[in-house]
Amino acid sequence: MDIGDSTHNEYIENQESEGDMTKEELSQIKIKSKEINVLRQKIQDLYWGDDSHYVSDKVTGSSAHFPYSQRSFRIEGFEQMSEECIKKRNDLAARLSNKVGELCDLLNKAYGYIDSIPDGQIRLILIYKYVDGKTEEEIAEEIELSTRTVQRKFK
Repeated sequence: MDIGDSTHNEYIENQESEGDMTKEELSQIKIKSKEINVLRQKIQDLYWGDDSHYVSDKVTGSSAHFPYSQRSFRIEGFEQMSEECIKKRNDLAARLSNKVGELCDLLNKAYGYIDSIPDGQIRLILIYKYVDGKTEEEIAEEIELSTRTVQRKFK
């Protein structure tokens, strides 16, 4: 195959028989990243939630030093998480950890595959498309090519 006329599809077709990545596998990077963001948000919501777990109260006391004058103190804060909430948070954290590990493995495999492509422009297009999730227009602007050239090389 002539490297100057190569496209991403031609390279993938030649490499798939050798066990490298498919477009579907490369597409999983973006999906895994979104899954991770959803899990992170769910965990953050469990930590901070809405204001319904915010409590305040008023207590009466005095300073520890003389003169012992009685006064009121306002105490504010978040309720302690229930055991059920802690378990749910820990389960989500374990799922998050697994997803991050899967994404790291997928990225390592993707970069190994992308690095094996001889055409530098195709490598950049694949990184911007699959790893960074950019559109063809954004890619074209980034690497200073026309959108049509990016589309042709990405085919």
